[in-house]
Amino acid sequence: VGAGVGGLQAARALLERGGVKDLVIFERGPDVGGVWRSNYEGYKAQVARSQYHLPELDDSGLDWYPDGKQIQEHIKAYVEIFGLQPMLRT
Repeated sequence: VGAGVGGLQAARALLERGGVKDLVIFERGPDVGGVWRSNYEGYKAQVARSQYHLPELDDSGLDWYPDGKQIQEHIKAYVEIFGLQPMLRT
């Protein structure tokens, strides 16, 4: 799977509910985040944080319309909290 938002959520679900043990998460760039890392660092989300966050994480530290840097940190926190880093290949 990829290391964007959807791929990371799929990886977590496969590990926790699917019984998958041998999972690899691919990222073309130097860090997780997919299109957020690659394209939106200087931009803000066009939808409120309640509509665009990783629901398993507390979003209270995000601005109501978070910028790319905040979203990237949110994505990185997800990887750390759920132990996905060992599966990541950049």
